[in-house]
Amino acid sequence: MSYSFGIKSAKRGEIDPQTGLGINMVSVGDIFKDTCDFTRADATKTQLYSEQSPDAAKVEFNKKGIANMKFSLMNTEADQKKAYLGGTVTTLEGTKTWNEPLGSPTIVYFYEFITTDGQVIRVYKGSTAGKENYQFRDQGIILLDISITPLAPDVAGLPPTSATDAPVVAV
Repeated sequence: MSYSFGIKSAKRGEIDPQTGLGINMVSVGDIFKDTCDFTRADATKTQLYSEQSPDAAKVEFNKKGIANMKFSLMNTEADQKKAYLGGTVTTLEGTKTWNEPLGSPTIVYFYEFITTDGQVIRVYKGSTAGKENYQFRDQGIILLDISITPLAPDVAGLPPTSATDAPVVAV
């Protein structure tokens, strides 16, 4: 029996169109303590009844809940904002400036999270939305709140997400 906890590594990358796996992987950034969650909404069930037999459903449709991963990043420099919020980065005299996009960009990455004990969680095609969370106070911090929704990968045979058990440690 093993228990998975914490984050040892969190990376994002472009999606290889041939394999559907991550390439050019980089750190997602410095995740703010206790903000990383991967959850799934409750499944929904739709039952259809007959007018002649209203006491028992004739047909039932089940739909699993939507998965979502959320975390907040502490490092909010211009390139990090561009990666998660879209837009552009300009440099003037060595100083970078992030410029907000005019519309709502489509941002998609491959993600890989490794827990402290070694479990590997992958999102093969994660629709990524970021937003600013600026706390201008003595004990506040400027954060980027990131939300990832797994989509169906473009390569056949890959699941939206996977979780590989941590390696077994001999006792």
